[in-house]
Amino acid sequence: MGSSHPEAFADVFENIDSVSVSTVWDDGDVRDDEYVEWFCNEYDARRANHLDDMVDAVDGIMIESVDWDRHRELAVPFLEAGVPTFIEKPIAGRRSDVDAIGQAA
Repeated sequence: MGSSHPEAFADVFENIDSVSVSTVWDDGDVRDDEYVEWFCNEYDARRANHLDDMVDAVDGIMIESVDWDRHRELAVPFLEAGVPTFIEKPIAGRRSDVDAIGQAA
């Protein structure tokens, strides 16, 4: 939830019958607990304590971090589990991360 886009995506998802925001995880680097709680209440989502808790709990994931150096570590567990994964721009900061993400996919 580190970027400014989670609300915009969630608003779009609310208008699609087969899609919802079910689970949210935030490490607190950008957003504070008050915002995350508001977001969960606004979109009727539960807050995961750990990112790994989400791998088996979601049908798809959106990586919304402003720190592209973390995109690899955030995305790979989902990709390896076969969970469709969207990584918001830019995908990664290093070629090795892009390669690892591609390999996991």
